[in-house]
Amino acid sequence: MPLGLAALLLAAASPALAAPPLNIEVQSMLGPGSPTADGWMSAEVRIDNRSSEVVRGTLSVDVEVAWSRSGSGPHNGTDVPFSVPARAQVSVEVPVHGLSGSASIIHAKALSEQGQVLAEAKTPEARGNEPLIFDLGSPSHFAPVVRPLSIPLVSPPWGGLASSTIAVSSARKDSHSGEPVVPRLPSGYAPVTVVVGTASELSLIGDEARAALGDWLLAGGALALALEKPEDLRSPYLEAWAGGAVQEQPPSEGLRAEAVFAVPIDPGGVPSGRSSGVAEMRLNPTPESRARLRSYGGGNLRPTPWGAAASYGLGELHLLAFRPNAEPFVSDPWTHRKLADLARHAWDRRATIALPFAQQTLDEGHLAQVRRELDPNQSTRWMIVVSALLLLAYAGVAGPLNFYLARRSGAPLRALSRLPLISGLALVLVVTLGFLGRGVSGRARRLTLVEAGAGMSRATATRFRGLYASSARERVVQASARGNVLDATGDAEQSARRLVVDRDGARLTKLQGQPWEVVVVQEDGFIELGGGVSLIQAADGTLSVKNRLGRDLVGVVLSPGGSRSARFFIRIKDGELAAESSGQTLALSASGLLPGGGLKLDGATKQLESCSKGLSSAWAALEYASPRNIEFWPSDVPVLIGQLDGGEGKHTDSGFPLEADRALLRVVGTGGVP
Repeated sequence: MPLGLAALLLAAASPALAAPPLNIEVQSMLGPGSPTADGWMSAEVRIDNRSSEVVRGTLSVDVEVAWSRSGSGPHNGTDVPFSVPARAQVSVEVPVHGLSGSASIIHAKALSEQGQVLAEAKTPEARGNEPLIFDLGSPSHFAPVVRPLSIPLVSPPWGGLASSTIAVSSARKDSHSGEPVVPRLPSGYAPVTVVVGTASELSLIGDEARAALGDWLLAGGALALALEKPEDLRSPYLEAWAGGAVQEQPPSEGLRAEAVFAVPIDPGGVPSGRSSGVAEMRLNPTPESRARLRSYGGGNLRPTPWGAAASYGLGELHLLAFRPNAEPFVSDPWTHRKLADLARHAWDRRATIALPFAQQTLDEGHLAQVRRELDPNQSTRWMIVVSALLLLAYAGVAGPLNFYLARRSGAPLRALSRLPLISGLALVLVVTLGFLGRGVSGRARRLTLVEAGAGMSRATATRFRGLYASSARERVVQASARGNVLDATGDAEQSARRLVVDRDGARLTKLQGQPWEVVVVQEDGFIELGGGVSLIQAADGTLSVKNRLGRDLVGVVLSPGGSRSARFFIRIKDGELAAESSGQTLALSASGLLPGGGLKLDGATKQLESCSKGLSSAWAALEYASPRNIEFWPSDVPVLIGQLDGGEGKHTDSGFPLEADRALLRVVGTGGVP
């Protein structure tokens, strides 16, 4: 009997002692120790199925503030379905949106099809936002010597001067294939300042991952490559990014000579740490390093302090004169400072992008004007005035006039019998007025900013999608294309929204608003531009604009750069070549909204409104939504802005008819087909 009882107790206890069917691990896709992001990033979740059966379910991945307990604080969440074969391991990339200004962690749960928690894992508290070098090689040999270096940042988020150390992370190698594990979504690179690697490492990551890296580069990223073999020069993706065939050439004397680096006098260690100034540090490459320096030409390449570089869209491809992970460069302090200086250059360069790709926070404050542009209630202000006048009229008719007429007819109590009729009529009029003003069905509006390099056929598109419904039912909002990411604006603690990512792309679920209240969704992605807009610079420095978009541009402002005056064009038709001199002279007056001067379109309001009603306020809304240190009109490159005639050509959005579709375009730099 005691033996039977013991066996019974052991059998009852065995399920509790059995190993769980799944084990999961979670970390940033950019590697442990990489800083957090206010915008988008990718989490890597590795699932180990230890059971003898296929396990299916959902990965629930949340970015939470570090101090929260049981997910009670602000959080942004993404759900991804998974299926793991028996006794197998899989790795899943999950796009997640960071929390603005908060120390955060990534919390992953594997849920069964019935919603039970099978396994969970958390990351340590992430570092704050700072310049990040992502090394495709693993391990990174230069990381230990570059991390302690401080650099001055002349363009921190709110302008001014700050100092920062540099975060360095490296790609994890797949245990089976040995390939670098890197993001396959462009948004996964959003926290990165510079990606460093070799051509051979780039060839290992696969076509999908390489396309994502190329899109991130197009959107304003910085890719620094070291070429090891002659055949590296002939890789098709290198020629595409460089704008033509690449040739090796001897390094310039300037590259071989003493280099001057800017270093903060009083480094604070974080991007918000104030510096008391900048000092110069002078270093020469060692004789061994100097003997192995290389340089490159061809395509759009131009000499730089780091080797050669070519603009690609809004980003820069750098072909390094040195190999960061190889001797003698690894041991050379000159190389260490060159890498730190490249990170500083790439960080500061982002100030020329109005809405950096996948890096925007979703705070209501800086999107207030965008919300007003997308809110149909803003066009029904007249209804409030008419309703007020109607109520005043009701008060006069139901009160003094009604009783006066009843008394005059000799039946004073008749006024009381007429009151319900008058009140009912007033109620019907007010309700009818509300239906006329707000409508009985939902509708949508869009405001899109497209930012492109001159002559590029593909560009980033930041879409603000306003959904206006007559009920509080939950809505589902699908991304415009696979690879795009989207989230709703507002307080992460108050919203129950979830991003779901599957084979059809990303979609927002459980998105709920109040009746007759606009819900604003921001989507970061890309758009095809046909042949793009070419900005061609003549030998005398004058510009011509060639529209190859397949549609007209209206309300065009061209800033040639330098000291020349801006020009205004009412319309540039598809296929038209417009000379700079054919535009009206326009004075760009400072708006005072931003430290960088903003769009300075105060003096052009009348011209813009004559082209398209509401165009000036749309630009003002996007200016207010941009980072506070943005340089809309860099002095060293031409910039063109305008509106795409007809918007993106959409007619519906998430099941709602699209009543307004405004797409604005900003083109930076020179280039393209005449």
